[in-house]
Amino acid sequence: MTTAIDPAEVVPLFAEINWDKGVLERYSFRTDILTSWNGNEQRTKLRGTPRREIEAHLQVLGLDSVRKLQSQLFGWQSRNYLIPCWQDYYVLEADLPSGSTIIPNIPTTDSEFTIGGVALLFNALNNNEWVQIALVEADRLTLDLPTQQAWPAGTKVFPARFARIASQQTVTRPTRYMLDLQARFIVADNSGLTEMEGATLYKGYPVLLDKPNEVDVLSEDLLRPLLEFDSETVNPVVSDPIGYSTIVRRMDWLMASRKERADFRKWLYARAGCWKPFWMPSWNEDFKLFSTLLSDATMLTVDFAFYKRFVPATPMRNVLMIELLNGTRIFRDIVSISDLSETRERVFIDSPVGFNILPQDVRRISYLNLARLDSDMVEIFHETDTVSCVSALIRTVVQ
Repeated sequence: MTTAIDPAEVVPLFAEINWDKGVLERYSFRTDILTSWNGNEQRTKLRGTPRREIEAHLQVLGLDSVRKLQSQLFGWQSRNYLIPCWQDYYVLEADLPSGSTIIPNIPTTDSEFTIGGVALLFNALNNNEWVQIALVEADRLTLDLPTQQAWPAGTKVFPARFARIASQQTVTRPTRYMLDLQARFIVADNSGLTEMEGATLYKGYPVLLDKPNEVDVLSEDLLRPLLEFDSETVNPVVSDPIGYSTIVRRMDWLMASRKERADFRKWLYARAGCWKPFWMPSWNEDFKLFSTLLSDATMLTVDFAFYKRFVPATPMRNVLMIELLNGTRIFRDIVSISDLSETRERVFIDSPVGFNILPQDVRRISYLNLARLDSDMVEIFHETDTVSCVSALIRTVVQ
């Protein structure tokens, strides 16, 4: 059962989007983190649903449109507007008659349409209609009340959200006939959030297998919480209580379809900011297989990587991902390691892989780290209605 929306409370924003600066979505979670002396964390989720902000470059042309938007902004800045989800529109394939209670042929699986929410039929600033949604099915929307006018094929159908504009907003006037607004909206309705873990699990945690976009330079910060006593009369005494470094990586992802974007958003909701950890490969070639790994063997012979000398007994680097050229990915714990020669090492894993692996079949052997988001705030930048990108800091944590 849906709750009827008072038409007097629905005020669509009188402006159109200019995609030159894209659309920025910002999600803010809240996590309380207590860290012990040995690096273990206790994390508490403090916010049931994330806060959401949307930034977009809005623009109107013509004196009449400029006057209308100025009046809207002046009188309604503290109240909620109805804004479309600009990056999530669909197009009517056929004419929709007046009095329709169903909008057919709308693929809703990866959309933001929700029961009780609002859809916006839009052709122009002076030719649009909002409708309340009673039921969302895979290929159609059922409306609470019939449409008030006929809509031709090609009309855009947006999911819409109630949002208020930020308390300080700058408006520019390139000419007297034009008004520009880089608007920041605080979304009031965050219903319909769906959480989804990845399909691959290891030791009870999901594995993030979306390869990062390496167009830009990826960076890593190595953090070592050292204890230092300095009497200022002799050299300071330094203690290393944890015995390993925490790595914070900046990772970028490119999402080239609405499905990829929807799946990432669901994965992000499941993380709830810094709260819930996941496995993530380093995506580096941390080991290079030297000889064939037999199906029943638990020993990998690899090129010398100084593992035994510098890394043993470190909980941050005791799990591997073996990725093959055919797309197969295998996860194993490192049990021990030994030097074979000045150019080779032996890595012992906890169980056989079950089939022979030749060196030429391996794309990479990477460390697999348990990790979490390093910030409770994550931004999704929509370059177009289908192409989006994300940049986030990922922090390794102890199992």
